[in-house]
Amino acid sequence: MSQNQRFLLTWGTVSFVFAALFTFNNNSAMVLMASGLLKVVAVLVGTATGTLGAWIGEAIRRYALPDGFFTDGGMTSILKTKLFWAIGPQFIGMFLGMSIGAAIVLK
Repeated sequence: MSQNQRFLLTWGTVSFVFAALFTFNNNSAMVLMASGLLKVVAVLVGTATGTLGAWIGEAIRRYALPDGFFTDGGMTSILKTKLFWAIGPQFIGMFLGMSIGAAIVLK
């Protein structure tokens, strides 16, 4: 399995889980009034747009990743910074893409 396939599978799965959780455990009027089929479509569209958002986040991460980290908070601060640059931009892109995609379908 290539690195691109692994990336799409990983972030597609994460996006699907979040889209399903946020669609079926939501008490807003927009979601409560939607039919079951429309909720399923919202999860599928949210998965696709979330995966696209994670891909865009990865591109931003590769462009903006600093060469070095300078912290004054010790080991914990270094670990937080490294964790953010490992998955932060992808997660933010996935969350925004998933939210916008599902909201467009449900509106």
